[in-house]
Amino acid sequence: MNTEYFFGQNALPYLAAGGAIFIGITVHALIFRIIKRAALKTYAPLEQAFAGKASRPGRLLIILLLVEISFSIIPPHEIIRQPIFHTLGLLWIIVLAWMFSKILPIAEIVILAQLDKNKADDIEKRKVITQFNVFKRIVYFLICILALATMLMTFESMQKIGMSILASAGVAGIVVGMSAKNTLSTVFSGIQFAITQPVRLDDVVIIENEWGTIEEITLTYVVVRIWDERRLIVPIDNFLTKPFQNWSRNQTEIMGTAFIHADYTVPVEALRQEAQRIVSEEGKELWDGRYCGLQVTDTSPDSIELRVLVTAADAPKCWDLRCLVRENLINFMKTNYPDALPQRRLVKM
Repeated sequence: MNTEYFFGQNALPYLAAGGAIFIGITVHALIFRIIKRAALKTYAPLEQAFAGKASRPGRLLIILLLVEISFSIIPPHEIIRQPIFHTLGLLWIIVLAWMFSKILPIAEIVILAQLDKNKADDIEKRKVITQFNVFKRIVYFLICILALATMLMTFESMQKIGMSILASAGVAGIVVGMSAKNTLSTVFSGIQFAITQPVRLDDVVIIENEWGTIEEITLTYVVVRIWDERRLIVPIDNFLTKPFQNWSRNQTEIMGTAFIHADYTVPVEALRQEAQRIVSEEGKELWDGRYCGLQVTDTSPDSIELRVLVTAADAPKCWDLRCLVRENLINFMKTNYPDALPQRRLVKM
């Protein structure tokens, strides 16, 4: 092969392609600069999301389009024409797959921005984030499989491999399904989980006798952040087949209890007023103002049981408020009514 022929006398197609690349980079920079300026002026979430997520694949898309046009107008030598256009075809598959993979993140940003604009509650926002996190993984997986199969089918020697990947739902899917039935069942459970959403990100739950918050949701498992910084990895099937407690399913507000044991001589009304003072003064940053009450809920031969009911905006605040009420009521009894603390009496017969 005569190198001088390709890069000397017939270098025009490659010079045109180089010029197309330069023009593509310039056009991309101008277009996205205009989009970014428009987004800054109008604060439009769609323009902001598009400028942030689609910038890199958009650059490659514009360059490929202009290079394709330049080679169509000034085609390269017939000896290397087919490899060049085949390479361009592979790049088109990659860039289109890349662009499609950005649709969900852009949609997520736009929808979340709309929720913030409407001042929607945190539960609705967490619901959308949970759905998108699960569906993004599914879409990314499907895009990669389809792009790989399509690229393989462009090679004559690998067309059967590409066809087998696309037809994996047939015989190959049955074979794989028989050998990985549990795995596929878990994946389908993940899809069902994303639709029904028994829990969402940041939900407060009690599962496997552990209290924590939902930190991460995947197609196969859920990560629960335990109160003492441990992480509990729970198979996603557990949330669909076993009972568990969700403390923030529809609302984050919660009611908590603080139990205190005292002697029969304790002045209940004085403790009731003190509990009200504690939550309204010392616990004003924790108490949401909805309810605070003290009742005698049980008795034993030696003492009575007092239950204080308090409300808070969420579970962590409720826990701190319960501890605060319990501690201060005990101190109040020790200071003002020491004889009202639990005690045993010995009666002389």
